[in-house]
Amino acid sequence: MSIWNKLIMILIVALLIVLSFSGSLVYAQEEQTKHVLVLNSYHRGFLWTDNIVKGIESVFGSEENNIELTIEYMDTKSIKYDARYKEKLYDLYKYKYGNQTFDLIISTDDNAFNFLCEYHEDIFPDTPVVFCGVNNLETPNLVDRDIFTGVIELLSEKETIDIALSLHPETGDIVFVIDSTPTGTQVWSQIQGLSGYYENIRMTCISGSLSMEHVEDNVSRLSDDTIVFFGPFNRDKSGKYYSSEEAASRVCRASVRPVYGYSVQVLPYGIVGGKLIGGVHHGQVAATMAKRILVGEAVRDIPVITEPQTQPMFDYNQIQRWGIKESDLPEDSIIVNKPYSFYNENKGLICGIIAFIAIQTLIIVALVVNRSRRKAAEDKLKESEDRFRTIFDSINDAVFIHDIETGAILNVNKTTCDMYGYTREELCKLDVQTISIGEAPYTLEDAIEWMKKTTAGEPQVFEWMGKHKSGRLFWVEVSMRSAVVGGCERLLVVVRDITQRKAAEEELLKRATALERSNKELEQFAYVASHDLQEPLRMVSSYVQLLARRYKGKLDHDADDFIGYAVDGANRMQTLIDDLLIFSRVGTQGKSFEPTNCETVLEQVLINLKMAIGDSYAMITHDPLPTIMADGSQLTQLLQNLISNAIKFQGDETPRIHISAEQKDDEWEFSVADNGIGIKPEFFDRIFVIFQRLHSREEYSGTGIGLAVCKKIVERHGGRIWVESVPGKGTTFFFTIPNIGPELGDREPGIDDR
Repeated sequence: MSIWNKLIMILIVALLIVLSFSGSLVYAQEEQTKHVLVLNSYHRGFLWTDNIVKGIESVFGSEENNIELTIEYMDTKSIKYDARYKEKLYDLYKYKYGNQTFDLIISTDDNAFNFLCEYHEDIFPDTPVVFCGVNNLETPNLVDRDIFTGVIELLSEKETIDIALSLHPETGDIVFVIDSTPTGTQVWSQIQGLSGYYENIRMTCISGSLSMEHVEDNVSRLSDDTIVFFGPFNRDKSGKYYSSEEAASRVCRASVRPVYGYSVQVLPYGIVGGKLIGGVHHGQVAATMAKRILVGEAVRDIPVITEPQTQPMFDYNQIQRWGIKESDLPEDSIIVNKPYSFYNENKGLICGIIAFIAIQTLIIVALVVNRSRRKAAEDKLKESEDRFRTIFDSINDAVFIHDIETGAILNVNKTTCDMYGYTREELCKLDVQTISIGEAPYTLEDAIEWMKKTTAGEPQVFEWMGKHKSGRLFWVEVSMRSAVVGGCERLLVVVRDITQRKAAEEELLKRATALERSNKELEQFAYVASHDLQEPLRMVSSYVQLLARRYKGKLDHDADDFIGYAVDGANRMQTLIDDLLIFSRVGTQGKSFEPTNCETVLEQVLINLKMAIGDSYAMITHDPLPTIMADGSQLTQLLQNLISNAIKFQGDETPRIHISAEQKDDEWEFSVADNGIGIKPEFFDRIFVIFQRLHSREEYSGTGIGLAVCKKIVERHGGRIWVESVPGKGTTFFFTIPNIGPELGDREPGIDDR
């Protein structure tokens, strides 16, 4: 074999290898092509469906995706979708796609989704499905999540209604134009669920039970307090099909009131707008989810999207027609059909030019005015210096200006001379020690330290003793700070004579001491008086009751009444004395504070009030309660008084009482809330005064001391008590207890605790 024959053989073998490899590549590329079926509920030409398909194609349309789309239309808008038609569709798709395999199916709207739920495993076994345009919120719970995922078609009906009501506050009636198709029925069901938000708004539905002509007639006769909501309306009473564009156009032309909607597809046909959903975006979202599955992501790992895919959009022509201001629309609104405005399109450029011209003008004006201002400033400076001297000498406080380095007195005002008895020249020659000696709460070293801090930029305020030229000492309040005087850093000291204030403070302290002593004596007197009255009152009560038992019915009717009055009076006096004893003991026989579990205290209170709770069928609840530093006995008395009052002053309903506690800063805030008869605001302070009653004894029993005892207990613990109430709806009593540590628990309450 010659060398040429060998070369020819080598070339033939190489060519065969290349052809074989190319065939493998072509086959591999064919294998990578993905087949996707788009199953639409409605027909080609239905704008919503066409827009969804556009959105899907915009995501899959690129050649690099290598995706082949098969688009099928079930046509359930223009043809009645009943069991017979569904069977025919099943036979058609079974025949058409029974032997064809798809990598994924995208369904649009409810009918296609429901069809797949029923026949998926029969016609398209194991093929993943991405749905969109489905209205049922329960969809994620109704499907096999290993096969189905997608995006729920959530409309923003409530947001649209809220926008419409804000733009038309006079509205009292909303008319909904919605057909009886599955989509329309679902939309109306969602709107009916919103009725609780609009109790004063009447909502009526013009459904598919009317012909289009009747719908037009109805909306042409609406009152001035009505607005219209156009929902899906594609079939009327006669079953005649209308495209969304035609239906919206006819309804909007006939309506004498503004029409709002839910879909972008009808925005150009006469509706004002609203929070609208768009088919293109809906399709893009579904296609994006589908691409994730096609590249290998598990269906279950892709959650169903349940957030509304809507945005506020409005037609400029309609907002002009109905006199709606653009400023009243939501901030992120999109306005379509708005006329071109050179200013709006070039606002930034125009504002920039105006700003540049304004700045240039200001610079020129500034240069022209600068010279005249400079001379005016010089004149004002001289005038200011003169005014400073006048004001400086007119200040009622003494003012010293010191050298910040040496502390020497550089200047003083007239008040300083009057206060210390020296002339200005004499004071400038003296040192500070000469005019500030004598007894003081601080040492001279303290004063030097304050001056150092002031020099470092920390203003200082303190009390000191000044010394007059005659030797008389007097109290002063000294304020020191650094300041620039005459262009130099100086130490500015302001001195105020507080001799009278100190005398007043001393007198106030004496009176407070005397008042504390008087209060203790009054408490002791109340205790002794009420205690000593017990025995004679018990004697009177016993004999009066003996008279009642022995002679009741044996004397005349008046005598029985008189004896009854005496018995009642004695009993009320006994109750009054007992309550007065409790009131006096709060301040005289209180125990030291110790850790007290409020849960345990409440349990004891409920035991004490067991009979009253049972008789009134009261329901008492509480949040977790803390352990605090308190007098346990008095805390029990406090809660018992508040809860028994809540039971006593009950309304028509079964008493409901709730006790809670919340920590706020350095104290616990307790509350006792009920659903009783309530208290008028003008009586909020009066109820805490001893012997003050808001009701007669015939209406409610009691002495008027209970809440006064509560106030005294709370104040002994260093807290506050107040009330909030709405007559007829209930009352909440609040009180605070300081959150003190156990180390303070054994202290005796002083005047600050009362």
